[in-house]
Amino acid sequence: MALPPAGWYPDPHDPSRQRYWNGASWADVPTAQGPDLATPTQRPRRPWWRRWWAIAGAAVVLLVVIASVGGGGGDSSTDPVPSGSSSKTSPVTKPPSLQDKFIKVVEAGVSTADNSGNEIKVVLARKRRGKAICSLLPPSKQVRNWKGTVDQVGTELGGDKGVLTVRLNDDIKVSTWNNSLSDLGAHTMVSPSSDLYATIGDLSNDDSVLFSGKFIHDKASCIEEQSLIDENGLRTPTFSFRFTSVKADE
Repeated sequence: MALPPAGWYPDPHDPSRQRYWNGASWADVPTAQGPDLATPTQRPRRPWWRRWWAIAGAAVVLLVVIASVGGGGGDSSTDPVPSGSSSKTSPVTKPPSLQDKFIKVVEAGVSTADNSGNEIKVVLARKRRGKAICSLLPPSKQVRNWKGTVDQVGTELGGDKGVLTVRLNDDIKVSTWNNSLSDLGAHTMVSPSSDLYATIGDLSNDDSVLFSGKFIHDKASCIEEQSLIDENGLRTPTFSFRFTSVKADE
């Protein structure tokens, strides 16, 4: 049987090593000297695990493992938290509603009344409040789905027309008039023949409600306010209001 040609081959005793076969016998160290050794014609082959592509592949796998461990196996869509910042999500601040802005304008007048020096200051403050309200409300003076608490519900004295007063806060109210004489031009009281009349008949004082309707326009102060004294109208105003819908706020 013909022997293999001279060259580098896996060691039959240790396949991880390369030994040089001189064509007749094995040599641990190739050399050009000696009768039974020949100068090798090729470089020894490196084991596969020492070759560049194996090393590069192992490095890539290692980086992937490190990245997955460092990320804690979490959702990759989650942005990392910047250094020095809290991991808790900041609450989203809801922009103020038209009702919130209205209350803020009126409360500014309440503060003026509490610190008023004389009636002239009160009159000027009511005029400023009126301008601010007119710039805030739509030209129609209509609002929708405002929240409040029933302060009074019933009928006018000596009649059947419905009367409703709703508190926006401790100092500010919107209300129908409570008598037909004051209500001649405003038409705020609820007609007994309307669907709204039956609705407010189910309400009680201190019920939370959602309501819609229209403020009554007033040339002097933008919207009509029912107080007889200017200071009361600034400190604890009751604005005339024509309700179009009222429902319990669950």
